[in-house]
Order: sequence, then C-alpha cells, then structure tokens
Amino acid sequence: MSRAGRVASVGGMGELSLRRTVSSALGVAGLTALWIAGVVALALAAFFRMLDSADPVQPGEQAVHDPGPGVLELVLAAVLVGGPLLIAALARWWRAPGVPRAYVVVAVVAALPALLVGVMGWRDLRPEPLEAPPPPPSSRCAEHSGGANTCPGG
Repeated sequence: MSRAGRVASVGGMGELSLRRTVSSALGVAGLTALWIAGVVALALAAFFRMLDSADPVQPGEQAVHDPGPGVLELVLAAVLVGGPLLIAALARWWRAPGVPRAYVVVAVVAALPALLVGVMGWRDLRPEPLEAPPPPPSSRCAEHSGGANTCPGG
C-alpha cells in the first residue's frame, strides 16, 4: 500500500468517500451557480418587461392586459425559495455535511423578498377593473317633480 493510500485509510477518508465529497461539493456549487443565474435572468426579464409596459396607452389604442410581468414575478418568487430547497434536498441525498441546513436558512431568508415579488406578480395577474366612462347626457326630455312640463313640444 502506498503512503497516500495509508494516510487516506488511516484518516478515515477512503478514496470513495473523498470522491463522494468532491462530487457533492461540485454538484452543490454547480446548482448554486445555476440558481443564481436563473434568479438574475428572471429578475432582469421581469424588470425590462415592466419598463416596456410602462409606456402610456396612446389615444385611440385599446389597453390590453399583458399577463407576462405577473407570470415572470410569480416564477421568480418560486425560484427564489424553491432553488435553495432543491439544493438542500440534493445535498442531503449526496450526504454533504452541513450543506442542507445552510440552504434551508438561505430559503428562509429568501422567503421575504419572494413573498413581496409574488404579491406584486399576483396583482399584475389580477388587474383592477377599468372604470367605465360616464354615460352620455340624455337627449330625451324628462319631467322633474314639482313643476310643469317644460319639454319642447308639449
């Protein structure tokens, strides 16, 4: 047995265990990078779509409700909390010590911004009804109480 093999087996860290630790660390790091990239991409997409929809409606154009910003915000809220929970579950399955607990804490901390973003998205999905324009003034003659009929023609 080589000196490196004896050191690894004496320290209780066999080659299989070392491989598992390295592969789980790489998996967690890769998933974390993917989660961060997804959150940034969704946040930028929602932000730019919000800027694009901020243009006022021109006279003669009909206002069309675009559910896109609300959907993006709801997906962003789900990814903010769901990503760390998924990473925590996979880290537990990969037997990465301490990592699941850390990612559950990240999910709990991310829950408040996710709640705020989710509420904004829900409001965008369910817009307030537009006020109906007032009815045009009546051209018919109406008799008022307490007086004579003053309508033209009778």
